Amino acid sequence: MYRNTAYLYKEQVMRVYTWDEQGNRIHIDTTYEPYIYTETSNNPVATSIFNTGLKKITFRNNFDRNKYIKSTSNKRIFEHLPPAQQFLVDTYWETNDTPDFSKHQLKIYLLDIETYSPDGFPDESCSEYRIY
Repeated sequence: MYRNTAYLYKEQVMRVYTWDEQGNRIHIDTTYEPYIYTETSNNPVATSIFNTGLKKITFRNNFDRNKYIKSTSNKRIFEHLPPAQQFLVDTYWETNDTPDFSKHQLKIYLLDIETYSPDGFPDESCSEYRIY
């Protein structure tokens, strides 16, 4: 199981925060190349929801992937997820129901922050008032 994951853009690695066999918290870095699928008629490797052929395009990093998406005339891009989410789906989609997946339970906390707003309930997307 994992606790968290982060895509380190400069290093082009996925950092997975997890546990070792004794339950100690560790992190593991693994190389990761983000990808997308685009429509093709030549040697498709998958089929889209529109019943068109798809090819997988892998990129060195997320910057290159986004640059390609902005520059392409292709209007249908598939599997364009944030790198960390894409990695989690690819890595854990078959193991999330196994007992080992949740061997070390997560610790979940709630933090309630109070603020003062002279105009009633403050807008949560704007932090313009003092926290008490």
